[in-house]
Amino acid sequence: MADENRKTVLANAETKRAEAQKNVEALKAAIPQAEKRIAELKGKAPAAQQTFNAAKAAVEAAQKALAEKQTTATTATAPEIEAAQREVVAKTAARDEAQKQAEALKTQLTQAEAELAKMRGPQPAKIAAAEKALQQTAAQLAEVKKPVPPAPAVTAAQQALAKVKTALEQSTAQLASAKADTERWKIAQVLQA
Repeated sequence: MADENRKTVLANAETKRAEAQKNVEALKAAIPQAEKRIAELKGKAPAAQQTFNAAKAAVEAAQKALAEKQTTATTATAPEIEAAQREVVAKTAARDEAQKQAEALKTQLTQAEAELAKMRGPQPAKIAAAEKALQQTAAQLAEVKKPVPPAPAVTAAQQALAKVKTALEQSTAQLASAKADTERWKIAQVLQA
C-alpha cells in the first residue's frame, strides 16, 4: 500500500515537473513567435500595397478609356460604352477589395506589434517565476525519489537479529572447538591404554 502511494506521489511530481518545463518553454518561445508573426506580416505588406496600387491604376485607366469613349460618342457604339462601364465597375470592385486586404493587413500588423510590446514588459518576470516553479518541482521530485529510510523498529529488530546471529556463530565455533578437543582426548585415551 505504501509502495503504491509512493508511486502515485512520484508520478504526480513527475507530471508537475513536466508541466512546469512546458510552461517555461512556452514562455520563452512566445516573444520569438510574436516577432516571427510580425516579420511575416511585414513581408506581406509590400505585396498587398502593390496589388492595391495596380488595381488603382487599372481603375484609372478604365475610367480614362470610358471617358474617351463617351467624348467620342459619335465613333463609339453603345455596347462599347457599356462594356467600358462594366470594366470600370469591375476594376473598382477589385481595387476596393485590394484596399480592404491592405488595411486588414495593416491592422493585423498593428495588433501584433501591440501584443509584442505588452509581452516584452512582464515576460522576463513570468519566465523567472516559471523557472523557479520548475526548480521547486524538480526539488520535490528529487525528494520523492530518495529511498525511504527504514522504520526505527525495523532497524532495531535487524540489529537484534545481527547480535543473535553473531552469538550463534560464536557458539557454533566453540562447539566445534570442544568437539575437536573431545576427539583428541578420545584418541589420547585410546593411545594411553
